[in-house]
Amino acid sequence: MTDQQRMTRRSSLKLLGAFGLGAALPNVLLHARLAQAQASRHTVSKTLPLMNTLVTMTVCDPSRPRAEEALEKAFRHIQDLIPIFNRFDPGSRLSRLNQQGVLHDVPPELFQVLETSKYLYHQSKKSFDVTVLPLLEEHRQSVLQTGRPPEVREIKTILQSVGFDKLHLHPRTVRFTHSGMRITLDGIAKGYLVDRAAMVLRRQGVRSALINAGGDIRAIGGKDGAPWRIGLQDPLGRKKELATFKLADRAVATSGNYHNYYDPLAKHHHIISKGLGDSPQRIISATALAPSAMLADGLSTMLFLNTPAQSLRLVESLPESEALIITRGGRIFQSSGWQRTLA
Repeated sequence: MTDQQRMTRRSSLKLLGAFGLGAALPNVLLHARLAQAQASRHTVSKTLPLMNTLVTMTVCDPSRPRAEEALEKAFRHIQDLIPIFNRFDPGSRLSRLNQQGVLHDVPPELFQVLETSKYLYHQSKKSFDVTVLPLLEEHRQSVLQTGRPPEVREIKTILQSVGFDKLHLHPRTVRFTHSGMRITLDGIAKGYLVDRAAMVLRRQGVRSALINAGGDIRAIGGKDGAPWRIGLQDPLGRKKELATFKLADRAVATSGNYHNYYDPLAKHHHIISKGLGDSPQRIISATALAPSAMLADGLSTMLFLNTPAQSLRLVESLPESEALIITRGGRIFQSSGWQRTLA
């Protein structure tokens, strides 16, 4: 899972050509470009710093005023929702849950994200687990102070307070059943907010748009024009682009282990495995395509937490989902339908 103090866990991402995005974090680069748009359409793009990253929305529409209004409404909507998921804000619902162990006035947005987290927890054989925050924080502190992860006995003690099955989830109430439990939604909430922005754009009549929140990307449209094209740069720098694939009415997210790390050798990073009590070392990049940005966000983290073969089996069991995994040394694993997404 992730450390929200370094909330941008995603690979480097920017929009190229006419859609410029000013943030670039090495080494994986996702870029998106729209094939030649119809002459009657206007392209409107806006970028704001949100969720400790840059969020860019690009809308192609026959009406420029409608595109501009839709962008403003979509940005306002996600700005209204962000405080729900901010565990560093003492007054947020998530912080109250972590502090008190129970939350009685659960917003529907928080419940939806927790429901999807529960789904991924079971689909991943319990490797994707939003209750891993106590272990994540202890791991980070130990590496920063001693240069190594916690001792095995410490990990075993912490794991007594970890596990989604120790969380009671109801549409109006969330309750921890063990002391010391805390959750982080860093690995899934950003994708949810991207989906909500897409919902607002659609309600405003937008039929062609791209939303990019620091590596969580969702495309709207592609039926009455060419699909958006997403380029994935080789994290090992051997070539400019590892793959270019089509994206229409779907989402993509990439996680990498090479940017948010705690030690000079970059061995200990922001993704943690409960089984290891440490950061996974074999995989360096994982890209997931899915019907929603929330699912792609969660899957891209989940892919790190098992062997490539296990991860691909999990992806194959999910409808309309594909994955590309790159291991240390450059070996590539891909799901059976990945080739069909290539541009």
